[in-house]
Amino acid sequence: MVKRFKVRIWLAGLVISLGALLVWLDPRGPQDTSIDPEAQAQEPGHVLENAEITLFGDNGNVLQSLKTPRLIHTPQQSETWAEEPEALLYDNEDRQWLASADVGTLNTATQSLLLSGSARLIAPDEGWQLDTELLHYDGVTQHAWSDTPVILQQPPQQMSASRMDVWLNDSRVRLTDNVRGTHPRPSNLERSRHESTYLHRPFALAMPLTTLAQTSQQAPIEVEADRLDLDQRAGTAVYSGDVDIRQGEMQLRGERVEVKRNEAGELSTATATGERAYLRHQGEGQEGPTEGWARRIIYHVAERRVELIDQAELTQQEDTFSGGRLEYFIDREVIQARSDVDGSEPQRIRMTLQPEQ
Repeated sequence: MVKRFKVRIWLAGLVISLGALLVWLDPRGPQDTSIDPEAQAQEPGHVLENAEITLFGDNGNVLQSLKTPRLIHTPQQSETWAEEPEALLYDNEDRQWLASADVGTLNTATQSLLLSGSARLIAPDEGWQLDTELLHYDGVTQHAWSDTPVILQQPPQQMSASRMDVWLNDSRVRLTDNVRGTHPRPSNLERSRHESTYLHRPFALAMPLTTLAQTSQQAPIEVEADRLDLDQRAGTAVYSGDVDIRQGEMQLRGERVEVKRNEAGELSTATATGERAYLRHQGEGQEGPTEGWARRIIYHVAERRVELIDQAELTQQEDTFSGGRLEYFIDREVIQARSDVDGSEPQRIRMTLQPEQ
């Protein structure tokens, strides 16, 4: 009995000793675990189904709105994640621009929107659509951009590039780096209308040239450049930086090329400028190409007519023509030369014709 009592006293002393040891090791006792502010900030505050969020400007006007089947909002970061978002973007004239993607992230504090995965921007009033993988949008400046490859479609034409910028308020689009454009040939009706207009024009000098192949007449117009600036309000498209335009066997090069479209949206003229803009055409059955140089070269697409203006020169094999203005009617086998140049002194017409062998 005494032995059992001593064992109990010994165990009680051991427990007390261990407790004292623990107190000595951590005299503070139990402490509350602190919350990581960064982790807390990343915790979603709201999860909504079939949601719509609208952001307003300082004057109460709508800047952008977003619809999504699933929305997760993190208020600590002013960040909203959206699944398959469909956004309406408004410019300073309250015109609507449509944007969509697989995933969207909206910062309600900075009005910035990031769309990723099959991102698309549509301008209903302008009639174009842009597709890319990653689309950024600044709701304050109404500026959209992408650093991933983009495709811009404005039927019937299509352009692509490595980077894109869109300024909604100015209706301006800029494509940069590795710009490629495809413009379908004008319709038969458009070509017939222009051919009847120019069929009976007087000529200062007329000489037959070779005929362009039928395949070239029907070929689309391909454009390569470093940059493309589209101004929808001015109705202009300007390619710049080592511009190369081709249609079948015809090639046009210049430092800067401005293209204009007709009412059907088809390319009507391409104006190349530079120190020496360049034209090249290899006709069917022609031993050598027809080449031309000038400060300004205008290609009238529907008429199949080329104007070479200011220090113009045209060669075909060993025959040469030069003057202030040369007109090359591709399909009608005719060249016209004039000495006058708008805003410049007349430049004397010269030609050298080699006798037939």
